[in-house]
Amino acid sequence: MSGNGQYQGRAGWHAPACLHSSCRPIWRRPGRLRQWVPLTLLFLLAGCAGLHGSLSNRLPEDTPARILTLEAQGFTLAAAEHSDAHTPKTENGRVTIFIEGDGRPWVAGGRRISDNPTPRHTPMLEAFLDTPPPALYLGRPCYFGMGPAEQCSAALWTFSRYSHRIVDAMAEAARRWLASQPPDTGVTLMGHSGGGVLALLIGERLRAVDRVITYAAPVDIRRWSELHGFTPLFDSINPADINTWRSDVSRLLIFGEQDAEVPPDVFTPAADRIPGARLVIVPEADHLPPADLSALEAATQ
Repeated sequence: MSGNGQYQGRAGWHAPACLHSSCRPIWRRPGRLRQWVPLTLLFLLAGCAGLHGSLSNRLPEDTPARILTLEAQGFTLAAAEHSDAHTPKTENGRVTIFIEGDGRPWVAGGRRISDNPTPRHTPMLEAFLDTPPPALYLGRPCYFGMGPAEQCSAALWTFSRYSHRIVDAMAEAARRWLASQPPDTGVTLMGHSGGGVLALLIGERLRAVDRVITYAAPVDIRRWSELHGFTPLFDSINPADINTWRSDVSRLLIFGEQDAEVPPDVFTPAADRIPGARLVIVPEADHLPPADLSALEAATQ
């Protein structure tokens, strides 16, 4: 979807379990066995995840951002931060944390699970690089070459991509980084596609968060699987099933009018059920987020 996170230009998306044409899931409702075959395959692949795709080679040479690693829940997460003392900071000191889409859970046209889910395209990294400090680009467990390998079952980037284990690890990593930032500044989580799903879920666990912005987030993952005919993400948290949301968090959910992967008419009903959420549909936009989501948010105030 982020799978939430991979895209092929402004048009031509083909929606798989990661919303990317190169990683369609291989089970398109084949019947009763679809619930058992994925589990069996994931157990077989649990120890076979090759880790590569360093975040460091994604940053421009002249950027003030720096690479760091964050330990959480037994994982080492790749991250990048803007905290250079010579770089102008945001006026109110607000912290922004960016979360990428799902990357490449599947390869070979969906015929096998990827051993490297790291996204090829990183629109949230580009947004992070354009954001004044303090800001954090937060990777997921087992992405960008991180491990440890024995913890990186392929389930973590396929059917468990929004599981409690993933959400808790990312929330803890963000919490540890925030401990080094000035207090009482306010924290925004910003996520694209499946990264938007994670932003919503992490925002419920991380008390410092007071604002969440998503773009093209499939806020009902069960409906998303049904829409595209894919095997359900059976070990993931579905935002549409959450009954109680924090009342002290501002949420802006943005959709592209022409997004074929997360069509607004399909997902805005679930988004509208989130208490206090503001919904924006960007005319003529597709699955690729605008260059500056923060500016879009300000324009909709």
